[in-house]
Amino acid sequence: MSTAVTPALQHKTARVLSIERVTPKILLIRFRMEDPTELPFRAGQFIQVLIAPRIMRQYSLTSAPSEKQDFLLCVDDSPVGEGSRYMDALKLGDVMPFRGPFGVFTVPETETRPVELVATGAGIAPIRSIILDRLPRTIVPLRLVFGNRSEEFLFFHEEFLELTQKFAHFTYVPTLSQPSDVWEGFRGRVTDILAHETNSIGHPFYLCGNAGMIDDMRKVLATKGVPEGDVHFEKFF
Repeated sequence: MSTAVTPALQHKTARVLSIERVTPKILLIRFRMEDPTELPFRAGQFIQVLIAPRIMRQYSLTSAPSEKQDFLLCVDDSPVGEGSRYMDALKLGDVMPFRGPFGVFTVPETETRPVELVATGAGIAPIRSIILDRLPRTIVPLRLVFGNRSEEFLFFHEEFLELTQKFAHFTYVPTLSQPSDVWEGFRGRVTDILAHETNSIGHPFYLCGNAGMIDDMRKVLATKGVPEGDVHFEKFF
């Protein structure tokens, strides 16, 4: 009887290259592959980090698949759980064991319809990977609606603005639920933006963020007549 282990289930290792706190809740941690030296994956997939014997935590890959030797993780350490404590304790040069990639939160290569991407907080992780992967390779329109609480919690903002200048088929809509008086963008939740639109039918939606946002978005899209098969989601707890 064969006992071969699939590549995704084999333990891999990567070394910490950089750690950056970008908001009071979010850490961006960049890794370089050690064993093996490359990590093939599809935009939108995740890895399982071994934080203790027999204890795994899932983190979506935030970088583009073209970065085969390095990858980026977006970590919300505000829950202060086992995963958060493990990630907070990582130092430059530390080696992290993990398995993967896994997951089907991916946009098919054959998708030719305008793609709607909706994220809140750390839910931007797989969405950013999808954006960086698809924009240079296809002219299919992409729109990102990115919700956060206030300016101090908004990250990747400048990068997404630059991408709108570089790619005419990319639209970026940041929205804040509790902005300062000087905020000139949209005010409210991501559901507030989609609730007032009438052209959503026929577009595939990819939602990632907290469970409440995803449940609310699914209800809004259902009232708009968007078929369930066109709504893809990944909940971050």
